[in-house]
Amino acid sequence: MKFNDRSEEEQKAFFDKSLNQYRKAAQYNQEFREYFAIANTTFCLCFAGEGLRGLLTSALQHLKIGPVVKVDVTFHIWDTESTQVDMSPPPCDWVAFTERGDIWGFNSKRIRSAFHWSDYSVNLYDQDTSTGIYWVKQPSAIPYWTTSAPFRTLFQWAFRQRDMHMIHAAAIGLGDNFVVITGKGGVGKSSTALACLDAEMDYLGDDYIIVENGATPKAYTIYNTAKLFNKDKARFPRLARLLQAKRSKEQEKGVYYLYPELQQRLKLNGWIKAVLIPSITNSPTPTNFQIVSKAVVQKAIAFTTISQLPGAGQDTNEYIAKLIESIPCFEARLSNDFLEIPSAIEQLLLKKMDMQEVPEYPSVSDYPLISIIIPVYNAAEFILQAIENIDAQAYPHVEILVIDDGSTDNLKEVLEDASVDVRYIHQENTGPSG
Repeated sequence: MKFNDRSEEEQKAFFDKSLNQYRKAAQYNQEFREYFAIANTTFCLCFAGEGLRGLLTSALQHLKIGPVVKVDVTFHIWDTESTQVDMSPPPCDWVAFTERGDIWGFNSKRIRSAFHWSDYSVNLYDQDTSTGIYWVKQPSAIPYWTTSAPFRTLFQWAFRQRDMHMIHAAAIGLGDNFVVITGKGGVGKSSTALACLDAEMDYLGDDYIIVENGATPKAYTIYNTAKLFNKDKARFPRLARLLQAKRSKEQEKGVYYLYPELQQRLKLNGWIKAVLIPSITNSPTPTNFQIVSKAVVQKAIAFTTISQLPGAGQDTNEYIAKLIESIPCFEARLSNDFLEIPSAIEQLLLKKMDMQEVPEYPSVSDYPLISIIIPVYNAAEFILQAIENIDAQAYPHVEILVIDDGSTDNLKEVLEDASVDVRYIHQENTGPSG
């Protein structure tokens, strides 16, 4: 199917109509304004009514400030259920909405646009005025991963304007020095971060952080939450009091709100001293660190980040390559003794790491990005083998897109067990030509 690009005028008109809908909602309902200082940037979050206010600000409370006259970025937020004001209809068909959130044909240099199926939300951002719009139909339909990390799409657009990036990673440390922990879901990123927090180390985040390039790269906190698979919750009994009630019976992860109880451990920012890719050894062998190539680390950070944030692409790859070029990178082979992991990471942070001792590897930016597209129809039985064959080539700069042509088998569920991250895109069955 061909998608025609929408003109700048059409996209700006859609933004303006949507902003007018917010103003109507704020006129008919009390408007609330909340202010937050995130990564040296002041945000004003304007809510029409109470419907979303508490739900979408709890994860940001450690960064809340009092009212200020001058703000850098403003978000306008409302829902239809509580305000009775709907969203302006988009100038496109439903088929233009993608799995990641991008909207086909919306390529404005000024207006950023995304639609997320998971919470049925519209996200718009005017780069000229630093103004964002967030709308959902029903607050009750918002999933736990949105309430624990709200406005991800809007935040990443705002920070990209300021030469900073949101990345999918954890960060824990001592004082001003932090290690960034990255990798696909299930490798031990969140459990490692929580083990260190439980051992009274300092914490910036377990899922998303803001990073800034410089002579010494810097990381900033954005959310005071942590998420952990239900099967792992028993490992942290001291944190159980911070666990929130599930939003649905199917919720596979528990969400911890760390503020205000652990506010002394929640830091605003810190210098990035190392990047770790964790691997769980399932043995009592002490945690140890093996040097890995920048290409491997670049791939680990970039792919999970790009697969989740609309609009992220080649510029994100290049930013991350620059971010890690002067930082030691390691595979962290984790002991199955969670009490042992924090002390090993503390020792790594306290060690003076001489970059001259680190072997030089080609940067991922030295390799062209290769997009591998796999059209699939009812091939759940074979898809993992196909992905493993691609990964076995060990090419460092690759993205895998699985295009599901209306399969009726359990393809999507099978892809959750893939050894690498893939971007999954579903469409109605149209045959090979589609």
